[in-house]
Amino acid sequence: MKEISANEAKSLIEANPDLKVVDVRTLEEFESGHIPGATLHTYDAAFPETVKNFDKNAACLIYCRSGQRSFDAVKEMEKLGFNNLYMLKEGIIAWRLEGFPIRKP
Repeated sequence: MKEISANEAKSLIEANPDLKVVDVRTLEEFESGHIPGATLHTYDAAFPETVKNFDKNAACLIYCRSGQRSFDAVKEMEKLGFNNLYMLKEGIIAWRLEGFPIRKP
């Protein structure tokens, strides 16, 4: 896992159209605003079952609100054999502080 800043995350998203962007917050948090192109996969007891069929070699950016849930989610994904993971340091809070786009459903 590589922990990256909001600026690095934005560059990674722009440079890699196949990047899977995973929001591990709750549905309510996701609907309040998320990174464009992100999919919601809440980090809870069902999370390992939710992500187990993802391509384990594909690049994946994981984020939450501040970084704790995404850290836990990344550790869980590493246990499942994922090996190309990026974690947004300080979560969507850092993304918003940079003024980067937010999408609401």
